[in-house]
Amino acid sequence: MVFGAAYQNFASGASSQTENNEVSRTNSSPKEIFFKIEKICDREKDLDGVRKSAASELREIEEIRELDELFLINEFKDSKKDWKYRYSVLFFLQKFAQKNAVLVAREALKESNKNIKLLAISILGNTKDSFSTPRILDFLNDPDGDIRSASALCLGKIGDKASSKHLVRALNNEQQYIARINILKSLSIIKDENTVDDIIHILNNDPSIEVRGLAAITLGHISNSKCFNALIKSINDDNDLVQMNSIIALGHTKNVAALKHLEKFLADNDKSILAIISISKIDGPESSQIIRGVVGDNNYSLKLRELAQKLLKEKVK
Repeated sequence: MVFGAAYQNFASGASSQTENNEVSRTNSSPKEIFFKIEKICDREKDLDGVRKSAASELREIEEIRELDELFLINEFKDSKKDWKYRYSVLFFLQKFAQKNAVLVAREALKESNKNIKLLAISILGNTKDSFSTPRILDFLNDPDGDIRSASALCLGKIGDKASSKHLVRALNNEQQYIARINILKSLSIIKDENTVDDIIHILNNDPSIEVRGLAAITLGHISNSKCFNALIKSINDDNDLVQMNSIIALGHTKNVAALKHLEKFLADNDKSILAIISISKIDGPESSQIIRGVVGDNNYSLKLRELAQKLLKEKVK
């Protein structure tokens, strides 16, 4: 199991396990608690084992509002200590001292341990640390697919448009499914119009149906005229997933011209729900009129009419 991403729930997972049990409280200092965690890390084989065995200690740390930042930094820098312990220290450093966590995470990109490196990448993405962008871009070519995937997601969170061309290049060369999905997610966040032609090519030609579907969503978020025209074509795609994602994406464009294309799917039992939701996302009296028509037409299913009524109320607000 790769814990670089899953361990984001490290502390909360421990808390939930002890939620219904009485936890013995001590007057231990934060340093003493971390020393207990260190011993547990030396004993356990993986982070999941640490989380279960150190449940009460982790909960105590969660309830502490101030920690000695220098202590945590020095504990992490001690490369002789068990990697699981150093991971735990970095995890809590980000919670209690975000500024220092970023500085430490930048250095942690040099770590050989994959799990620590993944946590560092996650921290830098969550804090939108643009200073780290060049190093994260290098990881798009890392031999490890999990590192490439995490790096792609990190770049989207940072949101630097200069990353777009590198993400597109990586998308065209990437073979790992999750990494490709994360690249498209990041492109949909960055919304660089210079990437539209490449994304349209993916939508029309990629062998993966899931990737094509997400390409449609990405175009909906970027939402220029090229995106709109591509989506108008893809709502008639032979594949249902691509077609449904294109319906969703047209709603994201908020383009009134999409209404006549979306309206025809109201008669399709499999796609009518998606169509009415997308119609509701488009502002203006035209979309409201279509929704009112659905509410008052008994030829539509009760489920669709009830949803239309709810959406209409929300639009009025």
